[in-house]
Amino acid sequence: MPADADRRTPAERFRDDYQAHYAHGRYVAGALPRLPFFDATFDLVLCGRLLFAGSDEFDVEAQVAACRDLVRVSAGETRLHPVCRSDGRLFPGVARLRRELKAVGIGSELSTVESNFGAGEDSMLVLKRLAS
Repeated sequence: MPADADRRTPAERFRDDYQAHYAHGRYVAGALPRLPFFDATFDLVLCGRLLFAGSDEFDVEAQVAACRDLVRVSAGETRLHPVCRSDGRLFPGVARLRRELKAVGIGSELSTVESNFGAGEDSMLVLKRLAS
């Protein structure tokens, strides 16, 4: 069936794939701040709507721990999106998070991405280990 003929929602497609492939090891249960993967397992790590969602206030220490582990399992970049609220402003605490990450050897860069929701641009945070 051609991809454009698939009328299921993304959630339905994920559910169907999960049900079909969980037993074969395609999906691995895990939770931040300690993921069940070896260091540098993935070339690219994507984190969507996990770190800043739902609140204007967040625990910076918990966010740093989560980011450290996401970077640990990445051989390259870790990308966090979104880092902006619906009004386009950065979530409070992003600047502090970036400072705290730098202090533990993780560089961060804000990168502009086109929004999927029609309202122009958004930002993501790209994380990499700093050279020692």
